[in-house]
Amino acid sequence: MSHDITSCSSIRICMGQPIENRSEYGCLLAVHEVLMALNEWSYIFVNFHVEGRQIDLAVFTATTILVIEAKGYSLPVTGEINGPWLQHGPFGGKKIRNAYNQALDGKYALRNAIQKVTNIDSYPNASVIIAPNIPKGSRLTIGDFKVHIGGLELVPTILQQASGANLTFVQCEKLAEQLGLEFILNKDAVLNRTVLDADRMYDIYTQSFLEFYESYT
Repeated sequence: MSHDITSCSSIRICMGQPIENRSEYGCLLAVHEVLMALNEWSYIFVNFHVEGRQIDLAVFTATTILVIEAKGYSLPVTGEINGPWLQHGPFGGKKIRNAYNQALDGKYALRNAIQKVTNIDSYPNASVIIAPNIPKGSRLTIGDFKVHIGGLELVPTILQQASGANLTFVQCEKLAEQLGLEFILNKDAVLNRTVLDADRMYDIYTQSFLEFYESYT
């Protein structure tokens, strides 16, 4: 999977499996927009498995490696660094996975995979990005130095935050090959549109149900 760099603005996208939810796609679009503005080489790994973990997005530039856990919540969410998170609906709260821990696990798993390509002394950065927005009424931690948590507005800042671990373009290419990722020419090619359309219809149904329920309360 060798590709020559013809300009400093080259963005390479490599995919494990097609994206199947809008939060991941929204994060990909936000990341791609920032990288285009930075006008430097970069790699984006999309929806792949590494060291027993599934990772939504991993972004590589000359100055940073960033693992992104993409989330899309249709109902308000509360959560801290420790303990389970809760999603709140009209009939009470439901325990959901702690996204901070998911991002942290992905960060460690990616570092372990990188060590098979080259020795690194530190760790990638990590974040939980909630897209397209954080539901009104949510109460979430902003994370810490290990994992940052926020909405899409956080993407430009965290992408320009240097990480302790860094790879060269050639090392990124080698890592993609080692993971068996597919090189994608266009960012829209990562979409599973059938699943995304179903996801969109589910959100519409959920919103309609909530509006109907609230009209009787």
